[in-house]
Amino acid sequence: MTRVEKLGIDMNVVKYSGESELFSEEKLTRSLLNSGVVDRQLESILSGIRSDIYEGITTKKLFQIATKWMKKYAPYSVPRYKLKAAIHKLGPLGFRSFISELLKYQGFEVMTKLTI
Repeated sequence: MTRVEKLGIDMNVVKYSGESELFSEEKLTRSLLNSGVVDRQLESILSGIRSDIYEGITTKKLFQIATKWMKKYAPYSVPRYKLKAAIHKLGPLGFRSFISELLKYQGFEVMTKLTI
């Protein structure tokens, strides 16, 4: 596989579902900024990602590469960037338990494991 020199060219990314999608630098930038990366760190992270990505990369691998470069340039943003993956790892029951505990903490009365 050849390395991609610029993010602005046409390149396909393979999603978890197996579908292929055109790579979007805008989506990647938005996710990095949403996780707390500041503008002065953004270009360094994107430059590192540019050196590691290739045609047909999976979104999982792209996520790992982005995390690697964030650890170097914006380590405080990594936990927030990995939040979605952490929630997925909880599974459906773990996620429900997590949400119920959040609601209890907010003062709500919560009932789980009910059949209706």
